[in-house]
Amino acid sequence: MSRPLLVLLALLALTACATQPRIARTADGKPDLNGIWEAMGTAHWNLEPHNAQGGPIAQLGALGAIPGGLGIVERATYLPHPFQITQERSALLIAYEFAGATRIVYMNQPDLPAQVDSWMGHNLGRWEGDTLVIDVTAQVADTWLDSAGNFHGPAMQVQERYTPAGPDLLLYEATITDPEVFTRPWKISLPLYRRLDKNAQLLEFRCVEFAEELLYGKYRKRPVSP
Repeated sequence: MSRPLLVLLALLALTACATQPRIARTADGKPDLNGIWEAMGTAHWNLEPHNAQGGPIAQLGALGAIPGGLGIVERATYLPHPFQITQERSALLIAYEFAGATRIVYMNQPDLPAQVDSWMGHNLGRWEGDTLVIDVTAQVADTWLDSAGNFHGPAMQVQERYTPAGPDLLLYEATITDPEVFTRPWKISLPLYRRLDKNAQLLEFRCVEFAEELLYGKYRKRPVSP
């Protein structure tokens, strides 16, 4: 091989390395996803494009209004609440601030069966290069995809992909397959940002507690004063 060709190949290799995002890695060379992440957007109101509109409680005015959004046409991941990833070689724990929900992702166990349907589903993960792929099944059919009422059936399967695009940025994609509800699989995508604020941590957001008065307040002997 001629010297000019060797020099050209070396330059191409250096250029390729320079264009790759610099990301932290674990001891086994996988991307280090440990930390607190959060989506920024309005997809939790409606996955599809939508104009700004009044909220369900007129008395709240602009405070309860729904902001417009371009749409992202999956669930807790795109809510405007932080979530934390704790990563080990054999499993990941994803803890959400919203409702205190948690998911255990079992890595490299493709034949591990689901024991029961659950709110967060049965999560089996693997690595494809630097992309974390999670196949989610066994999800209860009572959850909605957004506040607009887009729903799914009991047979829904979701494949999530988390791809590092920088030290503090993940590109998130989810392909939803549900032949009982949708005529074809469809995909959403959005960026997830690492929380860099000092002492970042998950706080409590117990959504059920905020709905108790609305659901059961009429049964109180002494109603709560407004």
